[in-house]
Amino acid sequence: MLTFVQTTLANTAEVAMQHFPNPSTVSRALQPLVSGDTPFWNDHPKINAEWHQWVDTIAAQTLKTLPTLKERMQVSVTATQLGYVLIRP
Repeated sequence: MLTFVQTTLANTAEVAMQHFPNPSTVSRALQPLVSGDTPFWNDHPKINAEWHQWVDTIAAQTLKTLPTLKERMQVSVTATQLGYVLIRP
């Protein structure tokens, strides 16, 4: 379900929220992703420590999915250097 929030230019505290149904053109495989709740999109850390914790949490969740993704796509990742920057898997 898509959510649309409309705000005014005055940055008032009131927002109007509308829910839209999933598009019928989305494949069945993608339906759970499109309709799923993405709570991290609505997170707004206030201080530096909260940002670090937020990034670490999202990164940990993403890193868990990488081995399966690499296996499914039949790819490998190797360390390399681009200019003076070391790129690590």
